[in-house]
Amino acid sequence: MEKTRRKSKNTNKKWDDICRQAAVLLEQGLSLKDICKQLDFNTNSLYRQLKSRGIYPLETQEIRIQKNKEKWDSLCEKAVVLQKLGMSYSKISKHLGCHTASLCTELKKRELN
Repeated sequence: MEKTRRKSKNTNKKWDDICRQAAVLLEQGLSLKDICKQLDFNTNSLYRQLKSRGIYPLETQEIRIQKNKEKWDSLCEKAVVLQKLGMSYSKISKHLGCHTASLCTELKKRELN
């Protein structure tokens, strides 16, 4: 019984440390998927652990949608300028750090391409 309790305590401590790292990365703006890749964890497992500790989600869905829209508004403005300078969408997306297909989709939504 003592061994089981010790193992459980160690597991909880391990997850506490991992969740602290993930919380810092979330605050830096990384997505949960990117954090899981970086920390080499299953997305569902980390999500459950963060949620059980009250760390994730940090904000409501409406706030996340608004932040995402603002992010893409900014990226699309930059993309339009770069495209006028003769850069291809592929090079622009690499420069801005996003996927080409996503960039094209967001530009189309805003009727900028």
